[in-house]
Formats: sequence, C-alpha cells, structure tokens
Amino acid sequence: PKEIFIWQDQVRNYDITDELLDLGPHGVWWDFMQNTSREFVEGTWVVNHGMLTTLMTSYGYLLHDFTPPDLRKAIVLYDRTNAIREGGAGKSILCDGINQLRPYHWIDGKRLKGDQRFVMEGYTEDKRVVLISDLRKDWELEDYYNMISDGFTVEGKGKPVFTIPKKLAPKLLLNTNYTIPAVSRSDRRRVHFVPISQFYGVLNDSQGKTPADVHGGYLLEEGNWTSEDW
Repeated sequence: PKEIFIWQDQVRNYDITDELLDLGPHGVWWDFMQNTSREFVEGTWVVNHGMLTTLMTSYGYLLHDFTPPDLRKAIVLYDRTNAIREGGAGKSILCDGINQLRPYHWIDGKRLKGDQRFVMEGYTEDKRVVLISDLRKDWELEDYYNMISDGFTVEGKGKPVFTIPKKLAPKLLLNTNYTIPAVSRSDRRRVHFVPISQFYGVLNDSQGKTPADVHGGYLLEEGNWTSEDW
C-alpha cells in the first residue's frame, strides 16, 4: 500500500546514539544554517534565533510526510533584504540539503509561464518534495493553490496521466529572489516564509569568499568529506 511504502534509498543506515543526541546540534552544516540566519547588528553578524527556529522547523516539515489536512503549506525561501535581490545567500544549498535526505522533483521556475499542463512531467512517486527554483518575478501563487493544498495531476507528453491524492502528495518548496505577495487570506494560509540572511552574499561582495571558502569545501560534495565527517 502506498501509505506504508518506503523506498530503499530513503533508509539511512546511521546509528543514533545517546552520546550523539547529548551533543545537540553541531558540525559544519549546523554552522552553515546559523550563518544563513544571521543579521548585521551594530557592526557584527549575530545569529537571529527567531530566523534560525523558522528555518529549522521548516526543514523538519519538509523531511517527513505528515501534514494535518488543513495545514498544507508551501515553504518559501527568500532573501531577507530591502535591496535588489541578487541571490548568493545560500538558498540553493539549503534546497540541495533537503535533496540529500528527501530526493526532490526539480522545476525550473524561470520557465513557468503560460500553460502549466506539463509542469510535473517526469515526476515519480519516490520524490517527496517538489522544488520550484528561481521563480520569475511575475509568478502567480494563486495558480498553484491546488498543488499546495490538494492533490494534483501528473501529465507528461504522450504518457499516461495519474493523480496524486492530497494525503500522498509531496510537499512544495519555493526558492525565490523576489517577494511573493501574500495579501489575501487564501494566500497567507498556503505559504510559510523563511527569511535567509545576506551573510554569504555580503561576504562574497566584500571579500570574494563563498560558502565553500568559509567551510573548507563544497558542503554537499561526497569527495570533500570522509564518512566520519558525514
């Protein structure tokens, strides 16, 4: 039965010990998440714990299948800035972090214009998160109400059509450099905004450093880390 089916690549063979739990959050990825939650206060970048909690709980929401039927939401990663949105804040790395544990179905947001009939083409049911990356400035949230709140239809060119019911539908993750207006009640109840700090963007502008420079290697590349590191 689909409601109890588990894909083999979703099982992570890793021992969780009491000692590990006692350590609490730690490691390179934890440092990265804290950096994406920093704000510049009186000349110093300090962790905004409200932003960090928002990011952590959003990650938790995306990493499991449970959702109360009336609380399905799209997670929206956006730049926390009033300036021109240029990216480079680490949002794509955060999305790829989800992909390490919950393989996602990737959609190029820059191409979403007009007929959305085949937007889910290529989707397979082992993908438990749908990522729409780099949304266009004119992207309309209302066009995706059903995908967020209800089941949806998967249609490919020349392939059989099938429907994913709400209780089995994957969760939606949006990565954007632009503001998504959420004015109406219908908008607000379908989205959960996750602000991402400009720490890495400012660091790159001022010193030419990337997250890889800060953390001693590309964060999600197998070759950069030993099994102990992972």
